[in-house]
Formats: sequence, structure tokens, C-alpha cells
Amino acid sequence: MADGAGGAIAFRLSPGQAHELPQTVALLDRMPGVPNWVVVDRGYTSHAFRPHIWDMGARPVI
Repeated sequence: MADGAGGAIAFRLSPGQAHELPQTVALLDRMPGVPNWVVVDRGYTSHAFRPHIWDMGARPVI
């Protein structure tokens, strides 16, 4: 996970063939504050993931 300037905030490793989506909620919980936007690629489109972003007070950009 990186901030808007490209600086690293946190990271998690996932097993070889596993998708990264299950790791993203734990990463978002490590944010130092509430971002205005959470920008991810289409691989993170999920009916469970978008509400988590809205619930934390940010807007999803997928």
C-alpha cells in the first residue's frame, strides 16, 4: 500500500497462487488516517470490499 506520493505505508505477502483481495482489508486497517480515496485495479472489484471502503469514510476508485 502506498500513499498519494508513492511512499510505502505497509505491505503483506500472500501465498503464490492466492489472490491478494483477502489481504486488503488488513492493509486498510493499518492506514494512519482515513483517506479521501482508495484507488485499486479491477482485480479488487468485490461486493464485500467496496462497502468496507465506504464504511471507513473513503471513496472507492476501482
